[in-house]
Amino acid sequence: MGKTLDDAMKITNELVAEELGGLPKNKLHCSNLGADALHAAIEDYRKQQAAEKAEAHPEPDKCYCPYCDGPVDGLEAACTACNIELEECPHCGGLTKKGEEKCAKCGADLEPA
Repeated sequence: MGKTLDDAMKITNELVAEELGGLPKNKLHCSNLGADALHAAIEDYRKQQAAEKAEAHPEPDKCYCPYCDGPVDGLEAACTACNIELEECPHCGGLTKKGEEKCAKCGADLEPA
């Protein structure tokens, strides 16, 4: 809980077994199913998100507001469609709402303004 998708992808079969307090060798395969299913679900989610983004954003070179999906020309101070003040995330370079604790695009913690 509370992990980014990238952090969740780092969860290994061994880590799951360790967090369960160790398992008998004949039951280790059960813990492997958990990490494998988590990784498959994250990959599926990312594929779906990429497909939806490609469909919603037919011009990939343009910037889009992460809140209303409206087009943003250059690095504007605010989205012209929803009037949210935007700033660039120092971690991923994506746009996020000014003053937010986490980036809307990558989920990284942001410094308070």
